[in-house]
Amino acid sequence: MEKKWQIKKNPFGKEKISPETLVKVLLWNRGIKGEKQIENFLLPPPPEKISLEEVGISRKEVEKAKKRLKEAKKKGEKILVYGDYDADGLSGTALVWEGLYLAGFKAIPYIPDRIKDGYGLNLSRVEALGKKFPGLKLVITVDNGIVAYEAVEALKKKGIEVIVIDHHLKGKKKLKAKAIIHTTCLSASGVAWFFLKELGDLGVGFPDLGLAVLGAIADLLPLKGPNRSLVKYGMSFLEKTRRVGLRHLFRNAGIENKPLDSFKVSYIIAPRLNALGRIANSLDGLRLLCVRRLDKGEQLARLAHQVNSERQRITNGSFLLAKEAVLKKKKIPLVVFAASEKFHQGIVGLIAGKLAEEFYRPAFVIRKEKKVSLGSARSIPGFNIVEALGEARDILLEMGGHPMAAGFKVATKDINKLEKRLLSLAKKKLGKKKLVPKIEIDASLPLRAVNFDYYRAVSQLAPFGFGNPQPLFLFKNLRVVEVRQIGSDGAHLKLLLDDPQTPIQERVMAEAVGFNLGEWGGRLLPGDLVDVVASFDEDSWGGRKKIVLKIKDLRIASQVVK
Repeated sequence: MEKKWQIKKNPFGKEKISPETLVKVLLWNRGIKGEKQIENFLLPPPPEKISLEEVGISRKEVEKAKKRLKEAKKKGEKILVYGDYDADGLSGTALVWEGLYLAGFKAIPYIPDRIKDGYGLNLSRVEALGKKFPGLKLVITVDNGIVAYEAVEALKKKGIEVIVIDHHLKGKKKLKAKAIIHTTCLSASGVAWFFLKELGDLGVGFPDLGLAVLGAIADLLPLKGPNRSLVKYGMSFLEKTRRVGLRHLFRNAGIENKPLDSFKVSYIIAPRLNALGRIANSLDGLRLLCVRRLDKGEQLARLAHQVNSERQRITNGSFLLAKEAVLKKKKIPLVVFAASEKFHQGIVGLIAGKLAEEFYRPAFVIRKEKKVSLGSARSIPGFNIVEALGEARDILLEMGGHPMAAGFKVATKDINKLEKRLLSLAKKKLGKKKLVPKIEIDASLPLRAVNFDYYRAVSQLAPFGFGNPQPLFLFKNLRVVEVRQIGSDGAHLKLLLDDPQTPIQERVMAEAVGFNLGEWGGRLLPGDLVDVVASFDEDSWGGRKKIVLKIKDLRIASQVVK
C-alpha cells in the first residue's frame, strides 16, 4: 500500500540545515521547546535521582508494602511473586523475585500459563500453589492485579494478603489490596524497579536497570521523561549484562558484542522472550532471565530461539490465511475481521497487528472455540480500540487493553453479531476518512549530509523508540548507481546512490539498505532517479565504520507529489 509522505514544518524555514540546526529541528518536531525542556531531554537525570512522586507512585503505598514485607521476613512467611508472560511481565517478575530472594525473603516466582491460567491473578492457581508451599501468606502481583477485585478479596478471606505492582489502568472500584504500587507512566518492570529502589533498608540490593530497560521498550512505553532516563542510562547495563541466559540469547541472535539499541530490544530480544509465553512454557522465560548456570542458560536461550522461529512460522501461515479471508470480500471493509479454529490462541494479537499494518484498518482476530472464543485487536491512529469494544460490551464476556491494542472474550455464537457491530461503529468513526498510512518526515537533506557530523547530531536524541521515533529524512532526485537484492531469499534491497545535480568534484555516494524492499530490485536500473525516505545508521562491517541509509520508503522521482 502506497504511503503518504508528510514533511513536518519547522520554524527554521528553508535555511540550510547544519548539524546544529538539525538538532533544533528534531527537538521542535517532537514538541520539545524551551531551554529547560531541551536540557531535560538531552541530559535527563539518572533514574536513581528520580523520586517516587515524579513517576506518580504513592510513597504511602510503598511504606505500607515495606511494613508488610518486613513482617513477612521476620515471621519467615512464604511470598508468591505472581507475574505475567510477556517480556515486561517477565522482566518485572525477575526484578522483584530476585531482589527479595537475594535479600533473604522466602520468595517463590510464578508465571501463569497463557492458556491454562489466562491473564491476571488466577485464584485457583494461587490456591494450588498455596497447598504446594505451606505458609504462603503474601502474594505480590507484577504486571497484573490492578482490577483483580474478586481474587484479592477471596485470598484475603483465606488469610493471604496481596501487594499489587502494576501499570495498567485502575478500575472504578476500590481494590482491597494490602498495598498498591501503581503508575501508568512506567512499564511494569519500571514500577518494580522504582519500588525495589526503596527497599535498601530491607536488605534489597540496587535493582538491575537492564531489566527495566527491557520491559520499557518491549511494552512500548513512550521514551520521554522517566522512561527516557531508564533507557538512556540502563541500556549499557543490558548490553553488558552478566545474566548468562541473556548473553547466550544475544549470541544466538547474532548481536553479541554489538551495541544494543531500542530496535534490537524490540525486534530481536523481546520477541524471543514473548514467544515462550505465547506457544511454550512461560516459566522458561523467567528461568532464562534468572538462571546462573552456563549450560542451562545456553539451553534456555537455544529453546527461546527455536520457539521464536516456530512462532514466526505459525504466525506467517495464520496471517496468510486471515489475509486470504479478507481479500475474498468484494471490498476491503473499514475493519478487518478474521475468526478461525486454526489460529493459535497465543498469536491472535500478532496476526491482528500484521493485518492492521497490511490493510491500514483496525483488525480483530479470533481463535474460535466451541462455546467461548478469545480475540485480540490492533488499531490505527484515530480509532480507539478499547472505546469501540466498550460500545460492544453487551456482546462481550470480557475485554481490556489500550487504545491501540486490546483483548476480549466473546461467546462463539455472537462472533457475527460482534463483527456487524464493529463495522457499524467504524462507519461512524472512519467513514469519511481516507485510510492511507502516513510517513512523517523530519526534514529534507542533501546526500552529502550522510556523514558522521550529521549522524552524531541525530544521535543526541537517542534512545529512539515509541514516543521518540528514529528521525526520518527525505533525499530527493538521487541516482541509482548500483542495485542488488540481498538476503537468503532476496527479500532486502541494497542501493548505491549519488546526486547527479552536485558538481562532479563535490559528488559523494552513499549506501542504502531497505529491509523487506527486495521487490524493488527487479524494478530499478542503474541511472534511475529515486526519492528516498530513510534514517541514518552506522555500519561497522569488516571493522571499518561508515554511515549508511536505512530506507523506510522510496519512489521513482517523477512520482513524488510536491
